[in-house]
Amino acid sequence: MRSAFKEIAQAIKQRTNPIRDSFPGSGSHHHNHGQTILKTDEPLLAEPLERDVLAYRYHHGTNLGAIFVAEKWLFGNLFPEGATGDSELDAVKAQVNSCGLDATRQLFEKFWSATMTSGDWEFLANKASVTTVRLPIGYFSLGPEFCRSTPFEKYGPVYANCWHHIKQYIVSAASHGIATLIDFHALPGGANGDSHSGTSCHQAELWGNSKNLKLSVECLKFIANETKDIPFVIGLQLVNEAVYGAQGMYQFYDQVIDELGRINPHLNVYISDAWDIGTALQYSVKMNSRGGCRVIVDTHKYYTFSEEDKKLNPHQIIDKVNLAEVEGTKGQGAAVVIGEYSCVMDGRSWGNIQGNERKDLATRFGKKQTETWWKGSGGSFFWTYKMASFRPSHS
Repeated sequence: MRSAFKEIAQAIKQRTNPIRDSFPGSGSHHHNHGQTILKTDEPLLAEPLERDVLAYRYHHGTNLGAIFVAEKWLFGNLFPEGATGDSELDAVKAQVNSCGLDATRQLFEKFWSATMTSGDWEFLANKASVTTVRLPIGYFSLGPEFCRSTPFEKYGPVYANCWHHIKQYIVSAASHGIATLIDFHALPGGANGDSHSGTSCHQAELWGNSKNLKLSVECLKFIANETKDIPFVIGLQLVNEAVYGAQGMYQFYDQVIDELGRINPHLNVYISDAWDIGTALQYSVKMNSRGGCRVIVDTHKYYTFSEEDKKLNPHQIIDKVNLAEVEGTKGQGAAVVIGEYSCVMDGRSWGNIQGNERKDLATRFGKKQTETWWKGSGGSFFWTYKMASFRPSHS
């Protein structure tokens, strides 16, 4: 299946050669900077590879949320009238019951194809200066084979071409100089009990379930194999928003990182902090000291859900934005990105200000966050780029 990625080759040459050529020692700059020519017996620094430039630059990014893992509040148009629940499974089940498997496959494929337009990619690259997108997918996204013995088994044919569409997203992003972080968002059984794990069962049934864990490993190995030669895929996130205190999570990470390292030792592996960033950062330090796959911690920063935050006014929330928890691991080999953040505040917070202040405060909130993430992390990804009821302005 990797043959479909050949389309990326030209994009890599067009987009990364200017980056590569900007380094001292590259051919096109020998006469422009007056470098001292080294003697032949002096060591030379290796020219950086495209994959290194793409993987280790700051990731100024956005999520492409709910496109391949449906969430009703973002894309309600995938849910027919009468659909119960707000997860991917609820959407596909209701559509199949309404119009059959093949019609549902066509409907979903049209949605995947049409949601991101050429104008969107141009806006992200040229207006928003996005370097990387975080692309949430599910185990069902990989096709019918991975749906067997799961709640999606009956609906597997709907996803027969889904992985192909995901690859096309990677191609489209690459053609605009944008890299992709593949986020394994919906795992078998669910890493958390929320509907963005693929079902509305409200249980985190991945942890402690050998069947679900085994299937998750196979899914991640498949993705790693499919993308190992593609510099524009800059990493693979193993889990999204693991539930706090997830049973056996770090043992799962150990196993998967070992397996993926045999497939691609250069792979950057992103892990959920399970709402305990301190423990996750120490794990990152430990794993990165041994070599092999680099381990990056994904933490999410929201200021709207806790009772503490709901009591604060917007000015207080803006003042609260920080990354103090990362300070203690600087220089130790830990790596962290803000995988999700937004400009959302609770209604109670907004109720503490005059209505005409809201737009300005939301802008200040966003700027404070992006500046903070830029200073203290390796990247940040806004949640999320688009939704059915709102299309970003490209002006």
